[in-house]
Amino acid sequence: MNNLHNRISISYSRFSSDVQKKGDSLRRQLEIYQAIVQQHNLVDIGQAFTDEGKSAFKGKHLDGQLGALIELLQQQKLSSKPVLVIEKWDRLSRLEMNATIDLFRRVVKFADILDASDGALYTSESMNDITGYITLGLKAHQAHIYSKNLSDRIRAAKKRASLDSGQKIIKGQNFPHWLKIENDAFVVINDRAVTIKKMYELKKQGMGTRSIVAYMNQHAETYKSWDSRGNPSGIWRTGTVRGHLKNIATTGVFQNKDVHTADYYPRIISDVMFYEVYHSFQTQKQPAFNTNKRNGSNILYHVRCMTCDSSMTFIKRDRSVLTCSRGKECPNSSISYDIVEAITCDVLFETADLATTETDEIDLTISKRNDLQNELNMLKKRVDDNAATGKRTSSMLLIQIDDLEQEIESLVPVIKTHVSKPAERYWDLLKGTVEDRLRLSRYLKNHIEKIEVLSINRNRKVLVIQANGKRYPVEVDVKPRVGFKFFSLKGVDEAKTLVEVVY
Repeated sequence: MNNLHNRISISYSRFSSDVQKKGDSLRRQLEIYQAIVQQHNLVDIGQAFTDEGKSAFKGKHLDGQLGALIELLQQQKLSSKPVLVIEKWDRLSRLEMNATIDLFRRVVKFADILDASDGALYTSESMNDITGYITLGLKAHQAHIYSKNLSDRIRAAKKRASLDSGQKIIKGQNFPHWLKIENDAFVVINDRAVTIKKMYELKKQGMGTRSIVAYMNQHAETYKSWDSRGNPSGIWRTGTVRGHLKNIATTGVFQNKDVHTADYYPRIISDVMFYEVYHSFQTQKQPAFNTNKRNGSNILYHVRCMTCDSSMTFIKRDRSVLTCSRGKECPNSSISYDIVEAITCDVLFETADLATTETDEIDLTISKRNDLQNELNMLKKRVDDNAATGKRTSSMLLIQIDDLEQEIESLVPVIKTHVSKPAERYWDLLKGTVEDRLRLSRYLKNHIEKIEVLSINRNRKVLVIQANGKRYPVEVDVKPRVGFKFFSLKGVDEAKTLVEVVY
């Protein structure tokens, strides 16, 4: 340990709760400080800092006396570094490991830290030593985990105590948005409860989540939607509906990672129906194709609202539409999905000539990738053989393996971008089977970056299709019950937004 003889000493004490204030925690820490001063012949200048009822786990002491101490150390100009004496290192911090190490480094710039429990002295030199760094890091990690587990147990115990005492509403606890609070009690919002029950009935009848969403949106006047904050949203989304169908609170249960209490909320769904619906998610069959466009009805990706840049939601009807996911919050109106699909494919395959590829070049690239992969497999086998026989593998061999892996990885985007032409005419796939449409959808996914949609009025729409780094602005003239025609917008600066809408 460094020579501490005749060095100036400062005391820092802390305890976490008001209960400890009634005990002897502070007295014990001050007595330990005086003993250290005498043992090392330190010079006590009467500077003592104490944080009463301040948690080092939550960092509240940083805004208290510890913060004032650090500020004082930064301002004082002493001939030699003072020694900051603490009962144990975790009086300074029980924050996460990195935060604790950063705090110690801040302090040792201006004062050495002496841990009275084991005599460890933390200095700017020891904090740059790998052994000292790792030792403090392990201590900090263990202390933080202990404090976190203790905090979790205390919080869980308080919740259980509140529930055991008959308290029906835990302060600060969120509750389902089909309920409201009146006279310190939960009350069911009838129209929302009817909506939740309808979701469960449809699911029990075998309807999928997406179909339920479509049904609820088609009957939006009867089954009004709300968002995660309980505010009216104007449209149902798949994630929201799925969340309601898996929410055990519908049976009246309050549940989190610490507590499971029945009859906490008013029940709106029976246990039998809830678990029947819940388990149906576990047993439902996965789609035959690796795509979220389950039945091929929607083959487009990255469709955005040009007004607010939210995603456009696909709503399946007799005439399916794309509508802004913000619903009535956004002034942009819906557009026929068939129009967007037809124009996108026509622009990409006819105007942009997307389907034309250099097949020979791609075949050569794939062949090169396969040769490199075979060579890589042979080298990796040599490494495995060396490991099995106890032989040392040269660093040159490992470098060669790393170079091959990087070269193979660099070829993947090239092959992925230049996939083979899916069919002689895209129209054959658009009007073909579900498998044809899904194949076209996967092909388009590799090229489409964004499709922006704007409804100027009922008859005029604007689309901006971005694919393979290029931008194709299109205006559409829609004639209801007749059809539509479109033409490319000329003279548009591709670096600027096509249409600006202020609202």
